[in-house]
Amino acid sequence: MEPKAILKAHIAKTASLSDEEFEYFFSHFQPHSFKKGQVLIREGDKVDCEYFVLSGCLKSFYINDEVKMHILQFAMATWWTSDFNALYTQTRATINVDCITDADVLSLSNADREKLCSEIHQVEHFFRWRTNRGYVASQKRLLSLMNNDTKTRYEELMTLYPQLYELVPKHLITFVANTLYKEKYATLPMRHHWHSPDENTLHVAYEWKAGNEWNFLKANAAAVPTAIIPGGEAEFITEHYWGYTQSGPTLTSVYEVTHPQWRVHEVFDYDYHCNAELLYGPAFAEALAQKPVSALLAEGSEISVQPKLRL
Repeated sequence: MEPKAILKAHIAKTASLSDEEFEYFFSHFQPHSFKKGQVLIREGDKVDCEYFVLSGCLKSFYINDEVKMHILQFAMATWWTSDFNALYTQTRATINVDCITDADVLSLSNADREKLCSEIHQVEHFFRWRTNRGYVASQKRLLSLMNNDTKTRYEELMTLYPQLYELVPKHLITFVANTLYKEKYATLPMRHHWHSPDENTLHVAYEWKAGNEWNFLKANAAAVPTAIIPGGEAEFITEHYWGYTQSGPTLTSVYEVTHPQWRVHEVFDYDYHCNAELLYGPAFAEALAQKPVSALLAEGSEISVQPKLRL
């Protein structure tokens, strides 16, 4: 759909505008296209407009003094976003808005919105309805934060944003791990190859890009997996069902990860390249640059991560 048609259909759900009124209303919007990762509003900026999303996904977020990110909103098609406090009070931005994906938006200035509301009653009705709806959503989210556990809040997130997982699956994994479980995940470009050159051999390669460099793990292994030997190295490495992470200066969180016991493929030979200093910092570079003493290829499975507990 064209931008005009998307906005018209959105407004028509709440307000009744004649064709002439809508043309006048639409003439006050400016189109913009942004790339993934591009910042629309940065903390400290002067904010003079709000954004109506045509396609893609934006997020608004706040970073506190401990450099911890708090996500305030995901804005997908037909959602509105801005630093509304800065916009309405004409103060500097206290939050940030950036693009999770490439995005097309329409912007409306604060002055034009006020002018349109004073000139067309149905426009004022629409923005009043939108503000009321936003207030109710904020109240529900605050109550959820006070009363619900991590698992319930995640389920609410998926209910509110059902398209989010399809839009950004890898980034969502990072967001959930870092925000809900206080891990330190990062999202990098990845690719893999998995094929059998013959009935007895399996060739597997996983690659990830850090900076301008592709790192990799590769192995040639037996095509048929076998059960893990009790008490062996494979059991020691794969049979870990508890994760521990720092939640604060004096708090530790623990969460359970469950999955069926994995089988393993016997590894015939392997190769790898990892820029350990770039990925993990100089403190780990020397240790991670040493030649591995063994290589393991496990079949893997779906996992279940239980709500965290604080110790």
